[in-house]
Amino acid sequence: MPSHNVGQPQTLPAPTAPETTQLPLLIVDDEPPILELLQETLEDAGYTVLTANNGREALTIAQRQPLALVLTDVMMPHMDGNLLCQRLRADPHTQHLPILLMTATRFAMISNAATATIAKPFDLDALIALVRRYYPAGDERSA
Repeated sequence: MPSHNVGQPQTLPAPTAPETTQLPLLIVDDEPPILELLQETLEDAGYTVLTANNGREALTIAQRQPLALVLTDVMMPHMDGNLLCQRLRADPHTQHLPILLMTATRFAMISNAATATIAKPFDLDALIALVRRYYPAGDERSA
């Protein structure tokens, strides 16, 4: 018969929290002040953020680093946001990514491969809401 030590503290293994890995989102813009503002805003909202200055740089990052979402400007040098969007959709490793296009002009040609668009200038709260809407399921930050 097992003995019980009454009054003695019982040592139980500590519960382990499920391991969560948050994939970063990628912000692409050729204007440093906008890039910095978006990075700070989204990091403050709890996201891990990577940045790129143009579509070429963004494509290189996306091919090397798993991402959760891409937020990109349309008008940029070297590779614009529309072409970036098309290239990401053509790659089996990135075709699933939500792609949010930011545009300063309502007359810009917008790729139909984009998940959503937001007009510049934008309200930062609206931008955060859009990112939350399309960030993949499993995001554990409170809305």
